[in-house]
Amino acid sequence: MKINNRSNWALAGLVMLISVISLSACKQGQNKNKNKKALDTTQLSKIEKLNQDIKQYPNNDSLFHQRSKYFLASGNINKALSDINKAIEMGGKQSKYLITLSDIYFTMPQPQKTEQTLQTILIDNPEHVEALFKLAQFYFYQEEYNKAFGFLNRALENAPNDHRIYFLSGMINKDRDEPEKAERDFHRATESNPQFYEAWIQLGLLAAKEKDSIAVNYYQNALDVRPESEEALYNIGIFYQEQGNIQKAIKTYNQLLDVNPENEKAYYNLGYIHLTITHNYTKAEQYFRQALDVNPSNINTVYNLGLSLEQQRKYEEARKLYRETLEMQDNYKLGIQGMNRLDRKMQ
Repeated sequence: MKINNRSNWALAGLVMLISVISLSACKQGQNKNKNKKALDTTQLSKIEKLNQDIKQYPNNDSLFHQRSKYFLASGNINKALSDINKAIEMGGKQSKYLITLSDIYFTMPQPQKTEQTLQTILIDNPEHVEALFKLAQFYFYQEEYNKAFGFLNRALENAPNDHRIYFLSGMINKDRDEPEKAERDFHRATESNPQFYEAWIQLGLLAAKEKDSIAVNYYQNALDVRPESEEALYNIGIFYQEQGNIQKAIKTYNQLLDVNPENEKAYYNLGYIHLTITHNYTKAEQYFRQALDVNPSNINTVYNLGLSLEQQRKYEEARKLYRETLEMQDNYKLGIQGMNRLDRKMQ
């Protein structure tokens, strides 16, 4: 997921530099909240342990480095910067410390300092794979693709089996609208690491764009890596839906709801299928209501619920919903059309 808006450095930093590029979407609801709470609790306990260790060993630069990374992961940038500076002050400009410093600068955002910090590593160690890779990521975000490829090639010479390098190359080629090259790179990423979830997802997206049924196989490979991936299940469902395989689409969306009973997109698409394809307007109403329980502010869901009711001749209820869309967005075209339709029907 490339951030085209260059003001979004803070988001991009956490997505690209702390972890491998994350393309996960559709992660919401109860499961996500539970996982986030568990992560927050674990992270908090680790920071508390580091606080105790630092009190006991106040001159241990490694402890400050560890705590800096936890602060960065939790979004506490100022504390992260303070701790990494202490680590560098005590332990010198070690590469691992400078890598973390570059992550912090990237998140702040301080793009110039990010680049300078990574280049500092290469002065003493021109073959430092992590610095080369992060500079490639840096230039990817800057949309300076030739420079990005230059650093990727240098990294590849020293780490020929690093799946991240092939993946980033694939993302650049995808961004440059060269799908064949992107597909080649994503395949190489999965050959280097068959458990590389993001690469399987990207292969699925490329195949789905070409309406190739192998997309489902790629998404299934992603599910093998993450059995409860809402993203992979949703992508399978939407592929079946777009190809007209409605029964498989319905089955897949229900599987998605088994994983997360509050997945708005699954409810919405089930409602849409029953509204426009099966013409089971009662079921459509049911699913759109469930989607609104999850997200009451989705104007499209409000309108389609109104349309489902209109098809059942529940005109007054439908009118209330069309009016609601106009309260949500002035001159909402579909809402106006719905009101006009009802006026004609009720004359």
